[in-house]
Amino acid sequence: MSSNDEVSDDHTIQIISPQDHTPNQNHEQTPVATSTNPPTPRHESRGVNQMTPEELSSLKEDLTRYIRRNDHGGLELKLIIDKCADIVRIPLNDRGDTALHVAAAASECRRLETVKELVQHMSPEDMLIRNLYGTLPVHLAILYGRNEMVQILLSQEVLDKMDSEDIERLFFMTIRVDMFDCAMQLFEKHPTDLAIARNEEQLTALHMLARKPPKILGGNKESKADELLQKLWTQVNQLPREWIMNLITHPWSVQFEAVKSGNVEALMILIDKNRELLTIKDPENGRNLLHLVVLFRQERMFRRIFGYEDRIIAVEVDNQGNNILHFAAHLPVEFQELSSLRASIQMQRELEWFQETN
Repeated sequence: MSSNDEVSDDHTIQIISPQDHTPNQNHEQTPVATSTNPPTPRHESRGVNQMTPEELSSLKEDLTRYIRRNDHGGLELKLIIDKCADIVRIPLNDRGDTALHVAAAASECRRLETVKELVQHMSPEDMLIRNLYGTLPVHLAILYGRNEMVQILLSQEVLDKMDSEDIERLFFMTIRVDMFDCAMQLFEKHPTDLAIARNEEQLTALHMLARKPPKILGGNKESKADELLQKLWTQVNQLPREWIMNLITHPWSVQFEAVKSGNVEALMILIDKNRELLTIKDPENGRNLLHLVVLFRQERMFRRIFGYEDRIIAVEVDNQGNNILHFAAHLPVEFQELSSLRASIQMQRELEWFQETN
């Protein structure tokens, strides 16, 4: 009817009876709500499952090229992400590396700017995606010594989402590569756990710091390494004595590591807070701290330690009955390694050392 032809769609929908308007029945008169066309894929971001393997592979190559090329090869990150928002959180290669993994390991000078761009499109959970080797992007940034990048990847939001195992691993990694500002950041957030944590070698952070040479940990009041050692040792000394002894003597004594590395200041930090370290003996040979100081010819340490306590420790003997005078007469470790040193020079130095300890 011509009159019905002039009726609007709304009027047409209203005259359909409830009995006729069933979900399984098709009508020639379709409601407006169902007549909207689906979005055109090329204008909106698609999910990974909505892309063909060829399209996804091409997009991965574009993103990898964008990250690795200093001039980005005419590519724009936004245009890449607009095609597939998930591209920043899926593996880009057979190692399972995400875009952040690739950026953290890239060698170009724009890598920091690229990381800043990427994290704007990622959640904290995205930044904690591991590759097939269990490695996080921040692990790679630490291994390559990229301090600024590490700070970006270790935002407070990310740290709040990170599990304790990853925090411990990061803590030991930052100490190993001398990123003490990052290590301090982690320690201040988890002081109790990190003070007693052990790495894959069963070493604590105290063991690792005691091994550092004087040029890295050497009495500089502004040094983050010295500050970290101070705070760690303060935290450890709040534990019961049995815990402290187990922590610092296994797998070997922390103070002995400081002697071997020649780190006077590290040793004094340890002794100042716990004089009992002077009396601890190596269970394998019965040597105490002073024995080792003399054996390794650490003259500065000897002068700082001798007289620190009762001189009883000076007359103590090891399992073979040797005291510090015997060790002063022994061929020192340095001469064992440098046997080509002229005998006259060696004798002169040995006489001076013997007189110092007598």
